[in-house]
Amino acid sequence: MKMLSHSSSLTVVLTIRRSNISSLQATVKALAAQTLPSWAWKLIVIDEREDINCDLTALFRWHPTTRIIADQSNNSLPPSARAVLGIKTDLAVFIDGQTILAPNYFSKAVKIAEAYPLVGIFGGNVSMAVQGNFPKWKAPFLRYFGAKKASEVAIHSEAKRAIMPACTGYVVHREHLRRFSHLLMRHSLFRDHDFAEKSHSFDYRAALARSIAQSGSSLGLFPELQLQSIVTKDQLKTNSLKERVRADAFSAVLERFIWTGSLPPMPKRRSWEQVAERWLSFWRLDPLVTYRRAHRIGQFEATQLALHLCHRPVAQREAAKSADVNSTSKATA
Repeated sequence: MKMLSHSSSLTVVLTIRRSNISSLQATVKALAAQTLPSWAWKLIVIDEREDINCDLTALFRWHPTTRIIADQSNNSLPPSARAVLGIKTDLAVFIDGQTILAPNYFSKAVKIAEAYPLVGIFGGNVSMAVQGNFPKWKAPFLRYFGAKKASEVAIHSEAKRAIMPACTGYVVHREHLRRFSHLLMRHSLFRDHDFAEKSHSFDYRAALARSIAQSGSSLGLFPELQLQSIVTKDQLKTNSLKERVRADAFSAVLERFIWTGSLPPMPKRRSWEQVAERWLSFWRLDPLVTYRRAHRIGQFEATQLALHLCHRPVAQREAAKSADVNSTSKATA
């Protein structure tokens, strides 16, 4: 009988998106090369691509316990967020189809979790592999793709974006996933119809980190955890970067609203400021103007959504809440 040298069990949640097509083979190859035996960890593959006929069964045939889920529902929560409801192992690792893990990533993650039981969520160094030409002025935008550097072990009790684990390759303890799933099912924001239309812009990883910090546990970065994230040419185009900036601002405002109940002040821009932004953007004198505007739009959308939720009548909120709880219980049953 095979015996593990550690006591923690592990589930890997791999989310595949449309932008992951070119890098998916490298991601799967890195998973198959893990030093932790494949029978020692479970694999959940969530296919979020649309209108792509590709059978993933053969691609993951090497793993003995693979579960493939296709996103064909109209649920307000993405399948990667709903997957936390079914995880029964001690640890969970969340990655995407653009992530290339070091061969010892899982084995080291298990040892770190056992050595630091009070660190609820942690990650490591994330280096970026950028395809094509990359202007230097766009370097700060790599943080939206998960760029993270840790020269030494860093453990924090505050849930700030700068010290959170990257958006891919982060490891979470099961008890925090259970607490977070309770929040997903009960908080009125995640049950709101208007939020469902913009749920793809919400950063559930950052929300999970805030939930863990609020519970009294810590966030950690460990340099021995190494992974590489691939950034494609299309993701570096202006419209794609604008969308990431807008989504980041949108999520940051809603996270603050969920955990503190407050919203940032939204002073109105004067007419001359709007004209100056358009002029600078048109003549390309300041390439960052268009991204500042996208950031502002994200803040405005989130603020309007939060205010709409606060001003909705209590009776409607309670009715929507009870209906969503019943539908969730039926789905899980």
